[in-house]
Amino acid sequence: MRYLRAYLRLSFIVLMLISGTALFLLTAWIPLKIRRIRFSAWFTMWMGRIALWLLGVKVEAPSARELNTHEGFLFPNHCTYLDILLLVAILPVRFVAKEEVRRFPLIGYLAAAVGCVFVRREDKESRTAARRQLADIEPFPPIVLYPEGTRNPGDTLLPFRYGAFEIAVQGQVPFIPVAIMYDRPDICLWSKKESIVTAVLRLASRQGAVKATVRFLPTIHPQPTDDPITLAQTTHSAMLAVLSTEGAYQQVS
Repeated sequence: MRYLRAYLRLSFIVLMLISGTALFLLTAWIPLKIRRIRFSAWFTMWMGRIALWLLGVKVEAPSARELNTHEGFLFPNHCTYLDILLLVAILPVRFVAKEEVRRFPLIGYLAAAVGCVFVRREDKESRTAARRQLADIEPFPPIVLYPEGTRNPGDTLLPFRYGAFEIAVQGQVPFIPVAIMYDRPDICLWSKKESIVTAVLRLASRQGAVKATVRFLPTIHPQPTDDPITLAQTTHSAMLAVLSTEGAYQQVS
């Protein structure tokens, strides 16, 4: 029964993605914008919402309306592929992605079409160019950067890297720290020791709903005199306070 449930859910998701992607490709050339966002990008939001509904993930996002006017960055914690779906389902946000993603068939085109910023992590010049691009890029829709730099184990907020905060300070770009929590992290987690297929099957085969909470903390407006390292540390403390109080993260001294 578990595998039948997973098969049905994933079959509907594949059909939805095929039809949604087709609509995106057919409309990607249209310059029309709705609420300052390209018309075609709204299809990604609806695909995200439908995928979460089919997977039985219920989303609570207090203060989500703030994203409708937020011009800048989002700095969320990151432990699973669902983090991306949750944010896209709220608003067609943009992401910073590895350069390899640009070369993926279809996915690379879609990522570029919605305004993703591509970076070669091993290339210092590419990272420098990406920083300049992020500092000067159109600030809306918001751009998502994961300050941990990688996925965490699901119960620990990793130390923040300072690069994102340096960009925010240098460009005086406002950012919103985002705390993402799951009531069943054991089901939602995507461990580094497993493939994404295994992680998706675990979620798709389970019975009952999973609750995801996306908590938007107060917007931070960096000043030129701010120290990026101090800003990263205070932001980390504020996010961890929420994640450990409302979620399953551990408060590490």
